[in-house]
Amino acid sequence: MKMYNIQFEPFGERVVVKQELDNLANSDRPLQRTMLKVGVGMFWALVIAIVTARAVYFNPNFAESFVAFLSDHLRLILNG
Repeated sequence: MKMYNIQFEPFGERVVVKQELDNLANSDRPLQRTMLKVGVGMFWALVIAIVTARAVYFNPNFAESFVAFLSDHLRLILNG
């Protein structure tokens, strides 16, 4: 009899072990393998799109004005 190592994260969700992912990727069902590959591809395409959009639309003055806004308001609160 084989014991399975089932792990849970702090919120009670089951943690997928690398062996289970390997089994899923190497399964005999081609649709399951295809869906896994499509899902992984869509995830990374979304990551690339978000990072590219951030790089294209990044405004360096926004951070500078935001920090100035916070420091002015913090100075007003502390000096009261």
